[in-house]
Amino acid sequence: NRIRWVAGGAPTRFNIYASYDSGTRWEIIKRDVLGGSGTNSYDWVVAGDPTDDARVKVEAVVDPINVWGTSPDFSIAGVRISLLPLQPSAHGP
Repeated sequence: NRIRWVAGGAPTRFNIYASYDSGTRWEIIKRDVLGGSGTNSYDWVVAGDPTDDARVKVEAVVDPINVWGTSPDFSIAGVRISLLPLQPSAHGP
């Protein structure tokens, strides 16, 4: 999944966070992501338990009060694993 944000001005570094409870607590996804003026992105391998209350936010490293963006809540679905029935082996158990 790709996280995208738009920034202005000189190149800077950003920290990217995830929340799984609508922004009550935040966990770091990646520190010191280099970004510049215009559209920036980071490819994120989604982690965490299934939830309907996930969010991401992007903050400038030099000025963490300067939040570049916080997403609305979104869902993280669980992984489904289907097991096929075992087939008898021609060579025994």
